[in-house]
Amino acid sequence: MWWILTGLTAALIVLTDFFLTFDLSSVSRVKSSTLYVLLCFTLLNMVFAIILHSQLFNHRDLSVFAPWVRAVLLGAGYAILVNMKLATLKFNNQEFPIGLELVYQNLKRICYTYINREVIRADYNDALRKAQKGNLKDLASEVFFFISANRILSEEKRKDYKDWLLEVITDPFSTDLQKKILLCHFLNCEERISSSDANFF
Repeated sequence: MWWILTGLTAALIVLTDFFLTFDLSSVSRVKSSTLYVLLCFTLLNMVFAIILHSQLFNHRDLSVFAPWVRAVLLGAGYAILVNMKLATLKFNNQEFPIGLELVYQNLKRICYTYINREVIRADYNDALRKAQKGNLKDLASEVFFFISANRILSEEKRKDYKDWLLEVITDPFSTDLQKKILLCHFLNCEERISSSDANFF
Protein backbone atom coordinates (compact mmCIF):
# COMPACT_ATOMS: atom_id res chain seq x y z
CA MET A 1 0.00 0.00 0.00
CA TRP A 2 2.73 2.46 0.97
CA TRP A 3 4.49 1.95 -2.35
CA ILE A 4 1.61 3.87 -3.94
CA LEU A 5 2.45 6.91 -1.81
CA THR A 6 6.11 6.65 -2.82
CA GLY A 7 5.16 6.58 -6.49
CA LEU A 8 2.74 9.48 -6.11
CA THR A 9 5.36 11.56 -4.30
CA ALA A 10 7.84 11.01 -7.12
CA ALA A 11 5.13 11.80 -9.70
CA LEU A 12 4.22 15.03 -7.88
CA ILE A 13 7.84 16.20 -7.98
CA VAL A 14 8.17 15.32 -11.68
CA LEU A 15 4.95 17.18 -12.54
CA THR A 16 5.89 20.18 -10.40
CA ASP A 17 9.15 20.47 -12.31
CA PHE A 18 7.24 20.20 -15.59
CA PHE A 19 4.74 22.95 -14.76
CA LEU A 20 7.53 25.23 -13.56
CA THR A 21 8.88 24.93 -17.11
CA PHE A 22 5.65 24.98 -19.12
CA ASP A 23 2.73 27.33 -18.60
CA LEU A 24 -0.44 25.44 -17.66
CA SER A 25 -2.62 27.39 -20.08
CA SER A 26 -0.24 26.58 -22.94
CA VAL A 27 -0.16 22.88 -22.08
CA SER A 28 -3.96 22.80 -22.01
CA ARG A 29 -4.01 23.79 -25.69
CA VAL A 30 -1.92 20.90 -27.03
CA LYS A 31 -3.45 17.69 -28.33
CA SER A 32 -4.17 15.04 -25.72
CA SER A 33 -1.88 12.66 -27.60
CA THR A 34 1.04 15.02 -26.82
CA LEU A 35 0.38 14.69 -23.12
CA TYR A 36 0.76 10.91 -23.38
CA VAL A 37 4.50 11.58 -23.60
CA LEU A 38 4.36 13.37 -20.23
CA LEU A 39 2.18 10.58 -18.82
CA CYS A 40 4.67 7.92 -19.92
CA PHE A 41 7.60 9.88 -18.48
CA THR A 42 5.77 10.33 -15.17
CA LEU A 43 4.72 6.66 -14.96
CA LEU A 44 8.28 5.56 -15.72
CA ASN A 45 9.56 7.65 -12.82
CA MET A 46 6.85 6.22 -10.58
CA VAL A 47 7.97 2.69 -11.46
CA PHE A 48 11.61 3.49 -10.66
CA ALA A 49 10.58 5.12 -7.37
CA ILE A 50 8.53 2.05 -6.45
CA ILE A 51 11.52 -0.19 -7.19
CA LEU A 52 13.56 1.96 -4.81
CA HIS A 53 10.73 1.62 -2.27
CA SER A 54 10.80 -2.18 -2.50
CA GLN A 55 14.50 -2.20 -1.70
CA LEU A 56 14.65 0.35 1.11
CA PHE A 57 11.24 0.65 2.76
CA ASN A 58 12.07 -1.86 5.51
CA HIS A 59 15.66 -0.73 5.97
CA ARG A 60 16.53 -0.46 9.65
CA ASP A 61 17.64 3.17 9.36
CA LEU A 62 14.17 4.11 8.13
CA SER A 63 12.22 1.98 10.58
CA VAL A 64 12.22 4.80 13.15
CA PHE A 65 9.80 6.73 10.92
CA ALA A 66 6.08 6.12 10.47
CA PRO A 67 5.27 4.13 7.29
CA TRP A 68 3.77 7.12 5.48
CA VAL A 69 6.83 9.24 6.29
CA ARG A 70 9.12 6.52 4.92
CA ALA A 71 7.05 6.35 1.74
CA VAL A 72 7.23 10.13 1.20
CA LEU A 73 10.96 10.21 1.99
CA LEU A 74 11.66 7.48 -0.55
CA GLY A 75 9.62 9.25 -3.23
CA ALA A 76 11.47 12.51 -2.57
CA GLY A 77 14.75 10.63 -2.24
CA TYR A 78 14.26 9.14 -5.68
CA ALA A 79 13.87 12.64 -7.17
CA ILE A 80 17.11 13.70 -5.49
CA LEU A 81 18.93 10.54 -6.59
CA VAL A 82 18.13 10.95 -10.29
CA ASN A 83 19.41 14.53 -10.22
CA MET A 84 22.66 13.62 -8.51
CA LYS A 85 26.00 13.01 -10.21
CA LEU A 86 27.44 9.86 -8.68
CA ALA A 87 30.75 10.26 -10.52
CA THR A 88 32.35 12.12 -13.40
CA LEU A 89 34.44 10.62 -16.17
CA LYS A 90 37.03 12.84 -17.86
CA PHE A 91 37.86 12.25 -21.50
CA ASN A 92 39.66 14.66 -23.84
CA ASN A 93 39.35 17.44 -21.25
CA GLN A 94 35.58 16.97 -21.16
CA GLU A 95 33.56 15.77 -18.19
CA PHE A 96 30.85 13.14 -18.56
CA PRO A 97 28.48 12.44 -15.64
CA ILE A 98 28.01 8.82 -14.58
CA GLY A 99 24.88 7.68 -12.79
CA LEU A 100 21.11 7.84 -12.97
CA GLU A 101 21.26 11.57 -13.68
CA LEU A 102 22.53 10.91 -17.20
CA VAL A 103 19.64 8.57 -18.01
CA TYR A 104 17.03 10.76 -16.32
CA GLN A 105 18.17 14.01 -17.93
CA ASN A 106 18.29 12.45 -21.40
CA LEU A 107 14.78 11.03 -21.04
CA LYS A 108 13.59 14.36 -19.69
CA ARG A 109 15.19 16.22 -22.60
CA ILE A 110 13.48 13.94 -25.13
CA CYS A 111 10.11 14.43 -23.43
CA TYR A 112 10.43 18.20 -22.95
CA THR A 113 11.75 18.83 -26.48
CA TYR A 114 8.77 17.06 -28.05
CA ILE A 115 6.21 18.76 -25.82
CA ASN A 116 7.89 22.14 -26.26
CA ARG A 117 7.48 21.96 -30.04
CA GLU A 118 3.80 21.13 -29.68
CA VAL A 119 3.25 23.90 -27.11
CA ILE A 120 4.89 26.49 -29.36
CA ARG A 121 2.74 25.40 -32.31
CA ALA A 122 -0.44 25.46 -30.20
CA ASP A 123 0.42 28.87 -28.70
CA TYR A 124 0.98 30.41 -32.12
CA ASN A 125 -2.17 28.96 -33.67
CA ASP A 126 -4.28 30.14 -30.74
CA ALA A 127 -2.74 33.63 -30.76
CA LEU A 128 -3.22 33.87 -34.54
CA ARG A 129 -6.87 32.82 -34.30
CA LYS A 130 -7.60 35.43 -31.62
CA ALA A 131 -5.59 38.11 -33.43
CA GLN A 132 -7.60 37.64 -36.61
CA LYS A 133 -10.84 38.17 -34.67
CA GLY A 134 -9.80 41.11 -32.46
CA ASN A 135 -8.70 44.65 -33.21
CA LEU A 136 -5.44 46.22 -32.08
CA LYS A 137 -6.92 48.96 -29.91
CA ASP A 138 -9.10 46.57 -27.88
CA LEU A 139 -6.27 44.06 -27.43
CA ALA A 140 -3.87 46.80 -26.31
CA SER A 141 -6.46 48.03 -23.79
CA GLU A 142 -6.96 44.50 -22.47
CA VAL A 143 -3.20 43.98 -22.06
CA PHE A 144 -2.86 47.36 -20.32
CA PHE A 145 -5.66 46.47 -17.92
CA PHE A 146 -4.13 43.05 -17.28
CA ILE A 147 -0.79 44.67 -16.40
CA SER A 148 -2.31 47.42 -14.26
CA ALA A 149 -4.68 45.13 -12.33
CA ASN A 150 -2.19 42.28 -11.81
CA ARG A 151 -1.82 42.01 -8.03
CA ILE A 152 1.30 39.85 -8.00
CA LEU A 153 3.50 42.01 -10.23
CA SER A 154 6.22 44.09 -8.64
CA GLU A 155 6.31 47.75 -9.64
CA GLU A 156 9.53 47.14 -11.56
CA LYS A 157 7.96 44.28 -13.48
CA ARG A 158 4.80 46.31 -14.11
CA LYS A 159 6.90 49.11 -15.62
CA ASP A 160 8.81 46.61 -17.79
CA TYR A 161 5.52 45.17 -19.06
CA LYS A 162 4.12 48.62 -19.89
CA ASP A 163 7.33 49.58 -21.69
CA TRP A 164 7.05 46.38 -23.70
CA LEU A 165 3.41 47.12 -24.56
CA LEU A 166 4.35 50.60 -25.77
CA GLU A 167 7.18 49.14 -27.84
CA VAL A 168 4.82 46.68 -29.51
CA ILE A 169 2.01 49.05 -30.42
CA THR A 170 4.32 51.84 -31.65
CA ASP A 171 6.69 49.65 -33.67
CA PRO A 172 6.62 51.12 -37.19
CA PHE A 173 8.05 47.99 -38.79
CA SER A 174 5.45 45.46 -37.58
CA THR A 175 2.06 44.94 -39.18
CA ASP A 176 -1.11 45.19 -37.12
CA LEU A 177 -1.54 41.41 -37.35
CA GLN A 178 1.95 40.82 -36.00
CA LYS A 179 1.30 43.22 -33.13
CA LYS A 180 -2.02 41.54 -32.33
CA ILE A 181 -0.37 38.10 -32.31
CA LEU A 182 2.17 39.30 -29.73
CA LEU A 183 -0.56 40.83 -27.56
CA CYS A 184 -2.74 37.72 -27.76
CA HIS A 185 0.20 35.51 -26.89
CA PHE A 186 0.92 37.69 -23.85
CA LEU A 187 -2.71 37.43 -22.71
CA ASN A 188 -2.56 33.66 -23.14
CA CYS A 189 0.56 32.95 -21.09
CA GLU A 190 2.07 36.27 -19.96
CA GLU A 191 5.12 35.74 -22.15
CA ARG A 192 6.63 38.73 -23.92
CA ILE A 193 8.11 38.50 -27.40
CA SER A 194 9.98 41.54 -28.66
CA SER A 195 8.24 43.39 -31.46
CA SER A 196 11.51 43.33 -33.41
CA ASP A 197 11.27 39.53 -33.46
CA ALA A 198 7.79 39.77 -34.94
CA ASN A 199 9.27 41.17 -38.13
CA PHE A 200 10.60 37.73 -38.91
CA PHE A 201 7.18 36.08 -39.22
